[in-house]
Amino acid sequence: MSRHGRHITLDDLPPAYREQAERQLRGAVAGSEPRHASARPAAPVEARTAPLQGGVPPCVDAAPKRVRAAMRRREPNKTEARFNREILGGAGLYEALTFHVEGGAYTPDWLLIDPNTGAPTCFEVKGAFEYPSENRTRFAFLTCRARFPFVRFRWFRLAKHGTWREEHPEGGRA
Repeated sequence: MSRHGRHITLDDLPPAYREQAERQLRGAVAGSEPRHASARPAAPVEARTAPLQGGVPPCVDAAPKRVRAAMRRREPNKTEARFNREILGGAGLYEALTFHVEGGAYTPDWLLIDPNTGAPTCFEVKGAFEYPSENRTRFAFLTCRARFPFVRFRWFRLAKHGTWREEHPEGGRA
């Protein structure tokens, strides 16, 4: 998003920047083409302006794996989907908000907006098994909770016997 609250399109750019962006986009889609701009053939106008069919650009099959992964829509895993159904009643917004803090960014699994007050509540959902990478998430969670006191942060874990338990990451399990 731009500073003015709307997305920038290629048409908004000056001609020189537009050409540069189009060259870079063609290079990202083709993947193995040379980096020097003059060595790349220009893509036909139809390919650049073709409407999306089914939400997928026509060149996705030719895109390298890293580009296809970035274009893929993220969906909750089974544990996160179960949490939304059972605890949030299906009203949660999946990865709808990202907090930018020193050292990186943190995206909670679910966001729920209180319909009466408009207050946001962010939920982090974990399965029964504790992964080593969970410490990084825990640190980001605690950092965001301290930095954004107007947002409520809650951490839930699915216990081995199938029930949900709220944990307090700084003080162990609840």
